[in-house]
Amino acid sequence: MEKNYRTTPLIIYIIIVFGITYIFGGVIYFINDKSILSNLIMLFPAISAIIVWSCFYKTNKKFVEFFSLRIGKRMHWVIYPIMMVSVMILIYVISYIINPNQFLNSFEINYKLLMSLLINTTIGVLISLLAYLGEELGWRSFMYPQLIAKLGTNKGLFIGGIIWGLWHLPLILQGHNYPNNPVLGNFFMIAMCMPLGIILYYTYIKTKTIFIPAILHGIFNQFATTVYIFAIKKDDFNSLIYGPTGIVGIIILSILALMLLVKMNKAYKSTTHNN
Repeated sequence: MEKNYRTTPLIIYIIIVFGITYIFGGVIYFINDKSILSNLIMLFPAISAIIVWSCFYKTNKKFVEFFSLRIGKRMHWVIYPIMMVSVMILIYVISYIINPNQFLNSFEINYKLLMSLLINTTIGVLISLLAYLGEELGWRSFMYPQLIAKLGTNKGLFIGGIIWGLWHLPLILQGHNYPNNPVLGNFFMIAMCMPLGIILYYTYIKTKTIFIPAILHGIFNQFATTVYIFAIKKDDFNSLIYGPTGIVGIIILSILALMLLVKMNKAYKSTTHNN
């Protein structure tokens, strides 16, 4: 999983992934169909990383090894998804406690929501796994290790989160996640991507497979989308405050990310000391 830092491949990767995303996003913006952009944009990080791999790393490491495309331990496929589901439940429970008026009443949402959550966070994630791998191959498997090798764990993860957040700009400007506040929403997206990126990267280095962070990414998105569709009063919901993209979610994700960051730093110091 370790990838030696090389400046040129990293810069080229960032140029490619931002270039194709922003150009494509600009074209889609004028035809006003964000569904096309949101479905295809997730593949661009993987496409960019594969291009860079084929140019700079193909002779040194095989594709499967370079991108950590291994199954890993079976227990990780249970433990970490449960962790992500628990985090999402906590985010929405706290959002509900703060402002229950933004949710539909329990009778209206009970059966449909539970069934939809069960299906979308399991079967739905697996069906869409290629899309989530599209992001994780580029960010967690390629860019994050490169940044950390150059800048160290803390700075690398911090900068990685900013880059990942800025990459979402075309989606956010089209009203994705923050339909009523697209400009301010970009700053919130960056603030959310920093702790979420740490969480996903932690699972990547712990499980030694890119499939687990891809699944967690899928659960995060599918859970949020399902709750928004089946449980939220659209006119009363403020995504800048509630849910995973708002202040509530950012605070909870940041607390978990800080705990995991402490663990990563301790593990790094222990490894350095032993060597």
